[in-house]
Amino acid sequence: MLIFIAIGIYRTVDNRRLVLRVEQDRKVICVLPLSQNHRETIHSKYGTNTIVIKNGKADVTKADCKNQVCVNSRKISKNGETIVCLPHKLILTVVPKGQVADEK
Repeated sequence: MLIFIAIGIYRTVDNRRLVLRVEQDRKVICVLPLSQNHRETIHSKYGTNTIVIKNGKADVTKADCKNQVCVNSRKISKNGETIVCLPHKLILTVVPKGQVADEK
């Protein structure tokens, strides 16, 4: 029982150290903590994507691209996981807070 409690505490603490890096055209446009619920809509010359972070997981809930691959991707929450919207040149990646290049 103590092992399961320790694992739960570790995951909670570890999740606070992770952020969602949002890149477009190879530039970091925002960095969002996974530890806080948040909704962000990205408007660009390519189109619009809505990103939702809830309960430590990030998801693209809405996009105006034709293929909807990003919307149909599973939620991400672990280091290195990504969601990509190729038509909008948008990449969402879960990374440790200290490893965000060009953090804004």
